[in-house]
Amino acid sequence: MTVQDLTYNEFGATLMREGGGSRLPLSGSFELTFKCNLRCVHCYIPDFSGRNELSTGEIKRILSEAADEGCVWMLLTGGEILCRGDFPEIYLHAKRQGFLLTLFSNGTLLDERIADLLAEYPPFGIEFTLYGLSDETYLKTTGFPGRFTRVRRAIDLMLERRLPLSLKAVAMEPLAGEIDRMSAFAESLGIRFRYDAIVHGRLDGSLKPTDVRSSTSG
Repeated sequence: MTVQDLTYNEFGATLMREGGGSRLPLSGSFELTFKCNLRCVHCYIPDFSGRNELSTGEIKRILSEAADEGCVWMLLTGGEILCRGDFPEIYLHAKRQGFLLTLFSNGTLLDERIADLLAEYPPFGIEFTLYGLSDETYLKTTGFPGRFTRVRRAIDLMLERRLPLSLKAVAMEPLAGEIDRMSAFAESLGIRFRYDAIVHGRLDGSLKPTDVRSSTSG
């Protein structure tokens, strides 16, 4: 018996077509934390304290249950996922469940230890959100100085290990004029780039984040 080779797109299309009617939860998204080391002007999170968050054991149990129910694709996001000191344990557990894992991060906390972990057990994809191309712009958009320097270093760590990194951004007023430059920056590194203009109100009902919506986004 010959096993047919499939591209990822063919695999995904086949799985969705044949499993779509089975009510299996083929993909999932897991917010590991509301904690974050940045204070972005457009953020929808009202409380970064991490109160009442799930424990390591609870997260691992839920991931196991999702895998048992047939989940294939799993997104790990936040907040900032690397604000959790137990991220390596959670990540390795998720890998053992067989998920195709995608990670969303701002990249500022990613160090060689995490980079080496991801290189040894590669995810399906990693996405860093850019909030500018300079420390000055990062101060304006995230409230902290020096953060672009950290992100640039994290990008290098990913590229050195040939990990599947892509970059993205939010087209908001503080970044007016920088989206094209970000796209060119990503292209110069051979990295995929995308952006959107979606800015939501906060979870507590405040519409303050929408003040920075791009004037061209409606």
